[in-house]
Amino acid sequence: MEKLSLVEKFEGRDFHTWRIQMQLTLIEKDLWDVVTPNVTTPTNPTNLAKWNIKDQKALGTITLSLSKAYLHHVDFTKSAKEIWETLNKLFGSEAESAKTTLKQKLYGLKMDESIKMAEHISKFRSLLNQLAGINENVKDDDAKAILLNSLPKKMSHMVFTLSKIKIGLEGVVSTLLDQNEPLEPEEEVLYVHNKASTSSKKGKYNSKHIPTKGKIKCYYCKEVGHVILNCKKRAQDLLDDKIDQKAYIIEEETDWEDYATDEELSCPSDEDYLF
Repeated sequence: MEKLSLVEKFEGRDFHTWRIQMQLTLIEKDLWDVVTPNVTTPTNPTNLAKWNIKDQKALGTITLSLSKAYLHHVDFTKSAKEIWETLNKLFGSEAESAKTTLKQKLYGLKMDESIKMAEHISKFRSLLNQLAGINENVKDDDAKAILLNSLPKKMSHMVFTLSKIKIGLEGVVSTLLDQNEPLEPEEEVLYVHNKASTSSKKGKYNSKHIPTKGKIKCYYCKEVGHVILNCKKRAQDLLDDKIDQKAYIIEEETDWEDYATDEELSCPSDEDYLF
């Protein structure tokens, strides 16, 4: 009875060692010739029949040495040579080279100001997907930082705001895609804060707890008609560095329902904001 392979199943790590062990196993079983790229498939019917038998054995040997999580990579391969080449492209030196090239493109990505935001984000997503295809996933926080860093200087105020508030990659992408026209610096600040606030508070408010616009008084500028989140004076002061940068971050957990009256709503306590 033929001995079973002693090669540990490949689980995505140390492909170089696994490949050496797999090659030695195939050589021991006299199956390496159907895998190596230097040998061509015979045309003689008798030899071809023998070749096909060896090919199926090699295919089974390699496939059984892959963990379940990696079997999908070889679902549509039809020969041992094809499986071998596929695995080398995904995890071998070719993959490492491709991984390095894609990372360089991703980290060096800069938006061409002549194209639309949607096109730029499409390029960004394409690089992420290509890396994921060779088992190199970029963390959400890292991807967010890379995307923000790729934006032009004229969007620096929005970049600063998006980098400070609690919003994930998809939230950043949504915000950038929603902004179709350039905004003034103070408008960018308000736009992003409103976007983040709407996203984080979705479904929490009840209209009966929100007073009419005329009764609202801003806690920052003391004017009636808006709240601190929409205060243009505060936004401009922030841009002019007249207030501490940490004031940029509004306490996101504040719930309007915590204020029972219009007066309490318009004048929350100091501890509700980071000043």
